[in-house]
Amino acid sequence: MRSEKIIILLVVVSFSVSGLLAWYLFGRNDAPPRPNLTRANITNEAKRSPALAGQATPPDANTRIPSPAPISGGKAISITASSQKGRVLYYNPETGIVTETDFNGSNSVVISPIKLPGFLRTIWSPNKSEVISEFVSSRFRYFNYITKQSVNLGSGVRSIVFSPDGSQIAYFLKNSEGGGIYLASPDNQESKKILNTRFSKVQLLWPGKDLLSLVAHDEQTDRESLFTLTLGGRLTKILDNLSHIETVWSREGENVIISFFDEHDALQTVRYTVATGESRKLDTESRASQCMWTAAAQVVLCAVSQTPMSSAALENKSKIAQDMYEIDPKLGTKKLLFSSGSGGSKIQIAELLLSPAEDYLIFTNVFDERLYSFKR
Repeated sequence: MRSEKIIILLVVVSFSVSGLLAWYLFGRNDAPPRPNLTRANITNEAKRSPALAGQATPPDANTRIPSPAPISGGKAISITASSQKGRVLYYNPETGIVTETDFNGSNSVVISPIKLPGFLRTIWSPNKSEVISEFVSSRFRYFNYITKQSVNLGSGVRSIVFSPDGSQIAYFLKNSEGGGIYLASPDNQESKKILNTRFSKVQLLWPGKDLLSLVAHDEQTDRESLFTLTLGGRLTKILDNLSHIETVWSREGENVIISFFDEHDALQTVRYTVATGESRKLDTESRASQCMWTAAAQVVLCAVSQTPMSSAALENKSKIAQDMYEIDPKLGTKKLLFSSGSGGSKIQIAELLLSPAEDYLIFTNVFDERLYSFKR
């Protein structure tokens, strides 16, 4: 309770200056926040609602808990469900070669044998026929697997995301003239700026049809703020002056898991429903980037660290074993799906994917960088 009171005090102090800070960093695009979507409401709701206090459903003593199985022969990155049922696509981070395999690891096929020098990662379009890849030298490059069109998007692009239907992209561009958020066609042949910003680092997500999510980093304070942005340029502040903010949105952008480190370097995780303003603090050692909503947004699957996670451990990329839980935020219950190192490999989630039928968890493992599969 004492820690929650301190969090609320922090909210009151920082929120008093946040309006001026947002006006300065985003110019005149800032709009008044929606009543149900503010930092104060999130934390106050979390205080009023009961925390998910580790009410895990214990497995039957005679039931063997299955372990995830590796399904890639080598390292994997940039995973996505294939357009072919029951299959997953991934890149090799060392070569850029693309492979497709069944969820159980069988019938692996090389989709693209072309090696990509300086390859870092890829962002897949929803239709899987277009990608935007990040490289060491030329930064972001668009490629269409059907037409073979390739477009260098320039060195000023820092963050980029496809729209939910794949018809557009949004990106954060930083150059000598300042920064801005742009909407464009996937090949960037048509673009328009929807927001000016003085931030030097912005991470973008596109959770809803007409809604973007921004985590902006202030280099002077080394703190982060969370905003939503409509395609018309209406900016709304959710949280500010926090450390390592992460989000994972439900499919239609109606619910969001938010995680951040508080002033005591404790990891806080909150589930928030946009329409109702309902919020619940999840008392689990979970980063939002290591969680995944089911389609109905009633259950969330989260990796929970076996030892406490600190911001220093995150920054230093420390390897911490994790267990995977199925969590019902409304009921305040959680069920163990698998435990790291229990009869199998040590697990720490890097990328997490839930199959379209929601019967498989597919993920990459920090410990060995391979692709793993788990049947729910």
